[in-house]
Amino acid sequence: MKRVIYWHERKLEWKDFEYKPKELSKPSAITSSGIEFNRNSNDIKSLNLIVIACFNKKESWRKEKEINVETLNHEQKHFDITEIFARKLRKSIKDTVFENIVVAQKAINIIHKNIMKEWDIYQDKYDAETKHSIDKEKQLEWDKKIEDELIELKNFTNNVITLEFR
Repeated sequence: MKRVIYWHERKLEWKDFEYKPKELSKPSAITSSGIEFNRNSNDIKSLNLIVIACFNKKESWRKEKEINVETLNHEQKHFDITEIFARKLRKSIKDTVFENIVVAQKAINIIHKNIMKEWDIYQDKYDAETKHSIDKEKQLEWDKKIEDELIELKNFTNNVITLEFR
């Protein structure tokens, strides 16, 4: 059975939250998402990167008695935020001019690290402002904000980036 869902595949469902923690904390659910970031090169003239937002089913959980449509929407938005930052990472890499593969590798590591810091801060701010979906008005504001950002970054949905060097 597949343990991850890639963002472009489908929306989340409660059955995707497979982890069964011994102790449950305050939130009704937790989404474990991240950005898979792989690179390979056959020579010094090109570099292939794969950047994919993914949801980890085995690390995501929910409280059975507290699940509802609003909470699932909130958790989906966490996954959507991950896709936003995958797109930001793709955009940042594509918008940068690299002298050669060695320079590219080092610069991409820095870009990746900075984007992941921003992603982490953004996720925390989202939870704080929406109070984990309890503040319905704020949740609606964030729903719109997240949707707008996905649209704004729609040119960066391709998971594969190929960089060519002279």
